Amino acid sequence: MWCWGSSKIIAIALCASVFGGSRLPLVAGQTPPVATTADQTDPLAIISHQLSSSEPVRQQGGVAAIRRLLAHGPLTGDADQRLTREWLPALLVAKRYAETNEIAIAVILSHPGDTMLVEACQKARVRALLGSGQAHEALVNAKSLFNVASLKGTGEAIALVVQCLQADTTVGLPLVDRFKTEQEIGVAPTSSGKGAGPAASVLSSIAVDAAVYQKALDEHPAQVRTDFIARGNLLLLAGQVTEAREMFDGLYAVATPEELAQATENIARCIKAADGHIVGANAWLSKLRPVVATSEPMPQ
Repeated sequence: MWCWGSSKIIAIALCASVFGGSRLPLVAGQTPPVATTADQTDPLAIISHQLSSSEPVRQQGGVAAIRRLLAHGPLTGDADQRLTREWLPALLVAKRYAETNEIAIAVILSHPGDTMLVEACQKARVRALLGSGQAHEALVNAKSLFNVASLKGTGEAIALVVQCLQADTTVGLPLVDRFKTEQEIGVAPTSSGKGAGPAASVLSSIAVDAAVYQKALDEHPAQVRTDFIARGNLLLLAGQVTEAREMFDGLYAVATPEELAQATENIARCIKAADGHIVGANAWLSKLRPVVATSEPMPQ
């Protein structure tokens, strides 16, 4: 459960327990874990040691090694785990924010079908932008993170949006309280002389630059089933939620019993992204609770 002070918010984690493991969160200022018993001939372990060094020259060597890995194609072996557990946290600790952002977006664009990897890299991007003083750009990317975040990662995504709203002097502090309220009770439809209009959330006023993701979208036209998740994630990041919902509705319609939990989460992520809050997704998941197996009770 995730909450503001003493007021409870139902976290959209109804299906989280059936989705497998998750990557460790990236916390700026926290010393990244580095395996001290790693074989010094292992190139991935060497990168970890280089990035955790206090010497800028060694850190730069680790950055160069990661760039070489990415230039050869998708990460293989346990490189993705090293990236999220060790390399990106080490870069943030070293305040190498430009390299953090560069590497994280490169991984997102080359691995869009790995939702947990995309989420971890997008968190790193937001933290790097905040660290470098680019508060508004951080807020834009925090919206993308909120859109694409897994059920388990949504609480952290919400907290990062709040942090960005507080840091961005162009939006005003009243939006912080409004955003928090929206996560508790949703957004009421707007009224006019012509009747009720669509609900407008805080996040709906933040525009995402979809051009960042266009090349990757072109490379995943969803002509085969394996491209649907990749394209759906990219569309969520780009703020093109309606199109993402079409992708994930298609997967949901043909999901096998083994795929149902993940397919359900994908729909919930789209509802969350469309609304700009978690209330509607929670309601939808609550209705499906008898259908989707989970070992976690709904938080009260």
